[in-house]
Amino acid sequence: MRAMSRVFVSTLVLFIGYQCYAKRPLPADVRPLIYKGVMYTAPHWASENNSKRNGGYVLATEVETGNQMWRKRVYSTWYNPFLEEDVQDVFIVSIELAGEGDSLIITNEKGNEYRLKLKSLKVKKIKSGT
Repeated sequence: MRAMSRVFVSTLVLFIGYQCYAKRPLPADVRPLIYKGVMYTAPHWASENNSKRNGGYVLATEVETGNQMWRKRVYSTWYNPFLEEDVQDVFIVSIELAGEGDSLIITNEKGNEYRLKLKSLKVKKIKSGT
């Protein structure tokens, strides 16, 4: 009986340890960019950007009211159905103001860069990473 409880406890510890093992590190928070009363953010999780996939979105929020003005998908990630999704997520790592303040440069974990025009919300890939 005692040997059986040791086996049970050992199995439980291994199972819990396996479940706690992260497949990839959590993405670092992206520093918000505030320009002319608008805060631009890049939420990582689908629940934060009102979508079905993690990463790839920029939100614009009025600083004074806290009201969301728009959200824009900058890029989409193709997921291999035979692999776990969490190891395939590609997150935004930086948002920078470009030009005369008419656009944002968004960089993701793969080193891809995108230009997001603030008036038209059109996105153009300007640099390919890995």
